[in-house]
Amino acid sequence: MSLFARHKPVSTRIRQSLLKVGVGVLTVSLALGGLAYADTTPSTPNNNTGGGGSTNGNQGSGNYTSTVVWATNDNFGPANDATVLNVLTGTLGGKAWNDTNTHIHTATENALNECVNNYATRHNGDRNANCRVFGVGAVKSSDNTIANATGGHTEQTWRNAWNAEVGTKTYAHNGAVYKTNVPLNGGVDTINSLAYRETSGGNRSLVVIVLA
Repeated sequence: MSLFARHKPVSTRIRQSLLKVGVGVLTVSLALGGLAYADTTPSTPNNNTGGGGSTNGNQGSGNYTSTVVWATNDNFGPANDATVLNVLTGTLGGKAWNDTNTHIHTATENALNECVNNYATRHNGDRNANCRVFGVGAVKSSDNTIANATGGHTEQTWRNAWNAEVGTKTYAHNGAVYKTNVPLNGGVDTINSLAYRETSGGNRSLVVIVLA
């Protein structure tokens, strides 16, 4: 056997060294990738847009006390009257009475129309926004009737109740984690700004926030 047969050519040694380096880089990349995947920092939500609607009402008979209540969830269901009624009577434990259904229809329709119009503007006229109910706020009387009278609650009372509800909560949609202070995709509005706008001036009976 030749004395040189036991030694690999220089070119072969160089290729093997490069291969080891490549494997090392791949290992580091995978490790870093794993760390990035574990990051749960709230990011820009996969919410294209949204809309809000609200109604005013009478001051009530004066025979009951009342409070402002809110419920939020990434997706209570499709933006329609039935979903909002379910939140009011289920999640918030209220009782529909008198013109509650009228308030529901008006607030939900206004929120849905804004959501669809905003979506169409950002998607070349496509109006298939599939808007969903995110937040419902209402005046709840001591007899549990809800979204029926204003109770004379001020703008600040409404906002304090909203802030207490959303607080430091995070929500998740289509794999993205978000908060209510993060701008919606394609615009400067936040969910907070929609809620604040709809409660501006106070004296509300019902507020509905929807997202697409």
